[in-house]
Amino acid sequence: MELTYRQFEYKNDIDWLYNVYSNPQETVMFLHDFRFSTREEFEKVFLQRVLNDYYSFLVICDNDGTPLGIVYGHDYSANDLHIKFSVYVLPKYRSLGVGAIAAIYFVDSVFKTLPVRKVYETVFEDNKVSLKNNLQAGFVREATLKEYLFVNGKFCDLIYLSVTRKRLDRTGVV
Repeated sequence: MELTYRQFEYKNDIDWLYNVYSNPQETVMFLHDFRFSTREEFEKVFLQRVLNDYYSFLVICDNDGTPLGIVYGHDYSANDLHIKFSVYVLPKYRSLGVGAIAAIYFVDSVFKTLPVRKVYETVFEDNKVSLKNNLQAGFVREATLKEYLFVNGKFCDLIYLSVTRKRLDRTGVV
């Protein structure tokens, strides 16, 4: 599957992103600290984060420009030389490899554009496909936060994964 990536476009993206960010069953996949009560509050907080907090917030699209999901960096530390990233794929495009392709693309571009040693991602334990794909791509488990997330009526572990440029190059995925 060939993907394209583009910057967030307010008029094209705000509605579908509001729907995603308003659904707690979806946001648990990629977001743990984004709170809002109204559509107006969502737009204000979201735009502030895109402009000031996120590194390279990208919309993942198919060849026709249809949004399939998002990928973005956050918590960049110039002192410690690391960054975290998150990937979210809309439900009907899951299990097609979209998340894995977008993650590899994003991590590779981070290593090419930022002076980082490591890139981190968090995956909750029930997201078995994502965890498996990340480990196959060269990520390693760094830590597990036990019973960190309350998902589908139970507490789940949050797993921290990381990859270095050297390890990513060894896997041959980029």
